[in-house]
Amino acid sequence: MTNSQNDQLAQDAEDLYEALNQLVRAHQFRDRGRICCYDVSVTQCYALETLVKKGAMRLQSLAEIMFLDKSTASRVIETLKRKGYVSRIEDNEDRRAVRIQATRTGRALYQTIRADLSSE
Repeated sequence: MTNSQNDQLAQDAEDLYEALNQLVRAHQFRDRGRICCYDVSVTQCYALETLVKKGAMRLQSLAEIMFLDKSTASRVIETLKRKGYVSRIEDNEDRRAVRIQATRTGRALYQTIRADLSSE
């Protein structure tokens, strides 16, 4: 590759990065305004979405999927549990461990939020 091609490639990568950044910001701000009307934060909604779509899982797995540290994920889940949107169940593979699952109320809330966002 020539220096000119390398420069163009670097510029294209920078432009792509900026475009993706703008898209993520627009998406987050749009979601924040709509989701917070339902008594959950955007992060809590994403956690609920993950549990609805992927099923019950251990906290560590949820944290990894959401790119959160385990303590942050734990606080998110504790809040959702207090609101009745998730519950903890015994892990059949390891009786010392627990898995987190969306409750019927949590699944219904997620479906309502999803329908609202999709209609927009």
